[in-house]
Amino acid sequence: MSGLIGKAMRFAKTKQGQEALEKVQKYAKSPEAKERIEDIKGKVSGSKDDADASPTPVAKPPAATTPEPAPAPVVDASATPKPDPNAPSVVSRK
Repeated sequence: MSGLIGKAMRFAKTKQGQEALEKVQKYAKSPEAKERIEDIKGKVSGSKDDADASPTPVAKPPAATTPEPAPAPVVDASATPKPDPNAPSVVSRK
């Protein structure tokens, strides 16, 4: 193995590595370490042991808005003819 993991494995096989592992295991089993681990877990997860502590507000993403559809054109379906408002005006001659 290469890299950091390989170096750690080689160190763990040495006498100094064995002594370091024993110290770490002893500390991990101590009440002091367990309390510290719980404190860190609480900080990372955002929960608090205090009963009066309010939860941390979480920002909500903005609501997805859909644009309003354009109004449908009004169609006159009556049978009677209507004058075309866009037609040129007719001037009658007398």
